[in-house]
Amino acid sequence: MIRYFRSTSTGLLSCAAMAALAFSTACSRDDAGPAKGEATAPQLPAELAGLEAAARDFPVVEGEQTDGDISMRYRAYVDGDTPVLVDEEVVTGDYGATRDRYFFEQGRLTYFHREGSQLIAMPPDPPGLGDVVMFVAFDELGRPTEQMKRLNGRSAPIETYELTAIGSRARQFGRELRALQRPPLAPGEYEGYLVLGEPVATFQPCGDPKVYWVDTESAEMTDLRADYDRVATRPLEPVYARLKGEFGEGASTGMASNYPAILRVSSHSTLSPRDETTCQ
Repeated sequence: MIRYFRSTSTGLLSCAAMAALAFSTACSRDDAGPAKGEATAPQLPAELAGLEAAARDFPVVEGEQTDGDISMRYRAYVDGDTPVLVDEEVVTGDYGATRDRYFFEQGRLTYFHREGSQLIAMPPDPPGLGDVVMFVAFDELGRPTEQMKRLNGRSAPIETYELTAIGSRARQFGRELRALQRPPLAPGEYEGYLVLGEPVATFQPCGDPKVYWVDTESAEMTDLRADYDRVATRPLEPVYARLKGEFGEGASTGMASNYPAILRVSSHSTLSPRDETTCQ
């Protein structure tokens, strides 16, 4: 059974919870502050903590990435290949470290929470590492509906680039998790990009520079076209596909004669939008 979770109140945090978010970082540590490059201890308000506790019933997928002084390590709680909660530690060398949590509902980002340290320049104080806490709630279209940010306990605006980065990272998690959860190819199965429409029917396997014609007379084509039309958002859009079939000799006449071989499809298991993780 597929299970989803969300706040049992209105789906957005209460005023009391927002107040708790605003002061959780400032009240959670001693005056000495965190060590350089060390993420701060998590302090979630009750409503987000409840969502986090529910998410931990789901299977876990782990991932990490390093780029110079920047390292990111996450634990993703997933329902199939869909993220429910992603708990990520981000270390940026001399610029601080944060713990970022992304909360999802049916694959859609609903809440973001950050706690940690970052380089802060807030005159008259000299620049240096300081406390940061951030919260954003998103609607069904991915627009922020509530947002809060405090630097060393003082209110600060959330910049547009920060909201863009949060949304981009959330979408990247979805793509990475789909790729990680994708099963290996079965014997006789191919993955690549499929294009169907008038007058074209082609398939380009992953890692192959050649494009092949797809036999439009096979019995599988009716179902394949229907699934393609559900995934494609525009005419002749390449979509990621996993197809079973056999390659045969190219045709001598018609559109198919422009291609080196013909793929006769016997079945298909996956069609999904194309992105940078689909052919890896």
